[in-house]
Amino acid sequence: MKQKKNWVRIIMVLVLLIALNSSVRAYTFEKEQIDTWLEQLNSQDWSVRADAEIYLYYSSKKLKDEEIIKKIKTTLIDQLAKEIALKDAGQFRDDTPGAESGEYLANFAERVATFKDARSIPSLMRYNSIRSVRRALAEFGDPVAKILLKDLESKDSSTKGYAALTLGEMVRPKEKGYVAQGRMRKRIKKALIKTLKESKHPTDKTIEWYEEKVWERASIRRRVVRALGQLDDPTLIPLFEKIAREDPDVGKRRIEGYVKEVYPIREEAKKALERLKEKQ
Repeated sequence: MKQKKNWVRIIMVLVLLIALNSSVRAYTFEKEQIDTWLEQLNSQDWSVRADAEIYLYYSSKKLKDEEIIKKIKTTLIDQLAKEIALKDAGQFRDDTPGAESGEYLANFAERVATFKDARSIPSLMRYNSIRSVRRALAEFGDPVAKILLKDLESKDSSTKGYAALTLGEMVRPKEKGYVAQGRMRKRIKKALIKTLKESKHPTDKTIEWYEEKVWERASIRRRVVRALGQLDDPTLIPLFEKIAREDPDVGKRRIEGYVKEVYPIREEAKKALERLKEKQ
C-alpha cells in the first residue's frame, strides 16, 4: 500500500514537471516571438512594421505578464509618433496604396487609442477625424479640451471642424466617462458659438465664391452645430430654430436621381431640435 502511494506521488510530480516545462517553453517562445516583432518595428518596409504592430497589439490583449504588456504599449505609442514623423517628412516611399493613403496610420491610431494612455495624446490629435479616436481623446478630460479650444481658432477647416466634434463628445451626457462640467462646459459652449458666428455666410463675396467655398464653410458650421446639440441645452433652442429657418448655406446633392438643393446646416439644427424636444 505504501509503495502504491509512493508511485502516485511520483506520477503527480512527473505530471507537474511536464506541465511546468511546457509552461517555461511556451513563455520562452512567447518572449522570443515578442522580441522578433519588436525588432521588426525597425524595418525599412512599412508593411513589415505594420504586421509587427498588429501582432504586438493583439498579443498585449492575451498576455498575462504585466511587464511585457507595459513594454508593448509603450513601444507602440512611441512607434505611432515615429510613423507620423516619417509621414510628415514624406518618407513613405512604398507604392502600396495603404502606405500613401494613411490607412495604416489611421488604423494604428485607433488601436493605440484603446490604451487610454496620456502619452499618446499628441499622436491621437492628428487622427481625431476618426470617431473612436475622438471618443478616446474625450476621456482625457480638461487637458485635451484646452488643446481643442485652441484648435477651434485654427485657419485649417479640418482642424477646426474635428476639434468641434471632439468637444461635442466631451459635453455629450453619458453614464460613464468624462463629461465637461461647470466652467469648462461654459467655455466650450461659448467657444463653439463664437466659431459658428465667425464662420457665418459672408455678404461681401461673389456668387462664384459662395459656390466654391460652401462645403468647406458648411462643413465647419455643421460640425459646430452638431457639437452644440450634444450639450442638450434648452437655452440653445432659439438659436437652433433660427438656423433651421434661415441659414443661407446651400449646396447641391443627387437624391433619387435628381439634383436638389440642400441646406446642411439647417438639417443639423433640425436634428438638434428634435433631440431637445424628445427630452422635454
